[in-house]
Amino acid sequence: MTELLQDLLSGHLTLATVLIWTFCALLIAMLGGALMGIRIAGKDLGYELAGLVGAFFGPVGTVPGVLVGLGVLACLR
Repeated sequence: MTELLQDLLSGHLTLATVLIWTFCALLIAMLGGALMGIRIAGKDLGYELAGLVGAFFGPVGTVPGVLVGLGVLACLR
């Protein structure tokens, strides 16, 4: 466990760190998408539906961007 934390903090890219960073990006993107969906379309669609749709579409651009960024970092090392 301490080795994994050291890899995360030092910037070493292993399969475990890539999965952890991708999962963190997914969670943050879902939260941000849900909040923005509620803010933008909450009154028109209803707050629950707007949050659900935002949570589905929030990670669409974020997760591929994180994976491309991690791929570029892996190539630069």
